[in-house]
Amino acid sequence: MLQRLEMFKFSGICEDTLAVEDVIASAHVYEQNMIKVVRNNASYVVNNLNEYLELSTYPIKIEGYERFNSVMFRECKALASHMKHQGFVSCHLFLSPKASVSFAMHTDPDDVVVHMVKGRKLFESPDGVLELSEGQSIYIPRNYPHRAINTEDSIMLSFGLELFTEQKLWA
Repeated sequence: MLQRLEMFKFSGICEDTLAVEDVIASAHVYEQNMIKVVRNNASYVVNNLNEYLELSTYPIKIEGYERFNSVMFRECKALASHMKHQGFVSCHLFLSPKASVSFAMHTDPDDVVVHMVKGRKLFESPDGVLELSEGQSIYIPRNYPHRAINTEDSIMLSFGLELFTEQKLWA
């Protein structure tokens, strides 16, 4: 079930730390296929800034934020330590316009911690609906059905407490 993560705080994360506008304007992220648009229940590569601007009414996913700067790297390590996780922690940033449609009800193969940087979303699961506001985080166990409902423009981070591939193969 979805659980509020109240005993751990992301101390170094704010809009300034994320520098989203600078990331979006950089050719590097497009060359590395880090920016994706979420459309029709799937994510697709965005090839350049002009294409991004055309798709800005859809949720945008920027992958690899754990590598963005030393603050994000430290936050991932701190989360792993807090959760007693012995593997890699990935981080994806989601920019979601109000009322845009993200992924349908789905599961993730790894435990996930979601942190709301700006705005608000609802998270639906078999247990009901949980509101996530700015500064709040939730824990979603692997293989647990959930979906985000974009009630406001938002910036959200999704931290994947990744298992090793062999663990996923035989789970």
